[in-house]
Amino acid sequence: MRIFVTGATGFVGREVVRHLQQAGHDVFALCRNPDDLYVSGVQKVRGDILEPHSFEPQLREAEACVHCIGILRAFPDKGVTFEKMHYQATLNLVRACGKVGVQRYIHISANGVEKNPTTEYMRSKAKSEQAVRSSSLDWTILRPSVVYGGNPNRENFVKMLQDNLSKAPIFPYFGKGEYRLAPVSTWELAETVRRCLENKETVGKAIHVGGEEVYTYKALLRLLCEAGKFKTSLFSLPPVLMSTAAGLLGGFKWFPLTNDMLKMLMAGNDIPPNALTQKTLEVPSVSFRGWLQHGLIEPAGAPALTETAEPRVTTQLQPDDAPAVNTTKPLSPDDAP
Repeated sequence: MRIFVTGATGFVGREVVRHLQQAGHDVFALCRNPDDLYVSGVQKVRGDILEPHSFEPQLREAEACVHCIGILRAFPDKGVTFEKMHYQATLNLVRACGKVGVQRYIHISANGVEKNPTTEYMRSKAKSEQAVRSSSLDWTILRPSVVYGGNPNRENFVKMLQDNLSKAPIFPYFGKGEYRLAPVSTWELAETVRRCLENKETVGKAIHVGGEEVYTYKALLRLLCEAGKFKTSLFSLPPVLMSTAAGLLGGFKWFPLTNDMLKMLMAGNDIPPNALTQKTLEVPSVSFRGWLQHGLIEPAGAPALTETAEPRVTTQLQPDDAPAVNTTKPLSPDDAP
């Protein structure tokens, strides 16, 4: 199948590109800077999602489209906003697909949009989903949890925690730290994308993609410290103090959290009861603990994804995705080593 993938240089996008390419699909990878995509065997498309004319000719050659563009934080002073990078980007792509005749469309969204969104991030994600649902495309929406794995050079939420824990003698969690997270691997998310493309029964459905191992935030921090042999001491910080700090400093790149990110973290990431998940597609699970301790990112028997060496980079959080979940009982703080 000829598949057009947006956000191809992002944390999630490049894994989707590699996964689909290795599975034998012909991939058109949309990049603002093709030199940033270290994946061979794909057709790199130089273009900007906010300028449809820059990618429509290549999109016309595709049979399906996977939309992976997303940001975790906005920088309005640089023109990087949730409205542009989530909603306008989605609207542009959906319209372009309709214009050139690409009917099959996979949309990477975020868990939580099915609730009443209280943050700008979630509101823009919900608005983007509505644009997809209102289209005449054969769409499938995926709502991933906190995603881990992928290339170690690419910034993401788990890597941000690891970096901070490796450097800080003390590190806070907020309140009791009992909000739940269900980390899911890039392999599982990319494999879900592939199976959706090959399964017509997923058309018109929203699928949650979360890991089977569910952790409280405090337990997750302890597990990261153990795996990395970090001697960091964890302590509880009243949420109001962090909220005040995030409100004042969240606009600076060097500060780890914005107020919206704090709200989403503390809201937890449980999959809604009876929600449709990747288990319906029989996607093998990957152990988060196994990845941390042994670097195992693919399930047993799955071919390891080929990786081209990339130069070490130090960047801010790259476009990717956000939280979703699982209903498995979470590990309590005392369950994590």
